[in-house]
Amino acid sequence: MFRDLEPREFCEIWIPKIYKIPPGTRGKGKPSYRAACAEFLSYICEVSPQTAKYWIDYPPENKRKRPYPIVLKYLRAIDLKLKELEQMPLLYQQFIEELRKKSDILK
Repeated sequence: MFRDLEPREFCEIWIPKIYKIPPGTRGKGKPSYRAACAEFLSYICEVSPQTAKYWIDYPPENKRKRPYPIVLKYLRAIDLKLKELEQMPLLYQQFIEELRKKSDILK
């Protein structure tokens, strides 16, 4: 059974790897960590960037802004799949290229 993966945890794992932006990085001429996290969650979960921002801006106790429980399991499944893809450089690079095509931050 999958252990739930919170959106913030998911971003802590993948934003530094994919976007090369460490947690806590603010804009100031460069893309912010928060913007990258919202974009990636939006892409992965097919939700609006605003919904993704709610997920990362509000604590898990805020039930009104929380993702549905199935999303937490989905993020764990995606996390495991991405870890698997990392072991296959060609496929992993194809995934990054597909993301880049839809990204405002990865160029």
